[in-house]
Amino acid sequence: MILDENKDLLDDSTLKPVDVVSMSGGVVVAVDTTWKVGSVLRGGMYVKIFDVTNMGLFYYSHLSVVNRKAGRYSQAGR
Repeated sequence: MILDENKDLLDDSTLKPVDVVSMSGGVVVAVDTTWKVGSVLRGGMYVKIFDVTNMGLFYYSHLSVVNRKAGRYSQAGR
């Protein structure tokens, strides 16, 4: 988690974007890249990854850039 009080998708302490990496490998089951700054919708762009090994669904939201595609496998740390 980072502090982003003004919702500009930058870390408030560094004023820089933060890289987000997956905590586990899995299949990308959902992606939304349509969100734009200033939108009334909350959550920003997001990626959902299903980890078969741990039977977990991991949700990464409030992203400014998404470089994953639904249906693809994503490795941990990427």
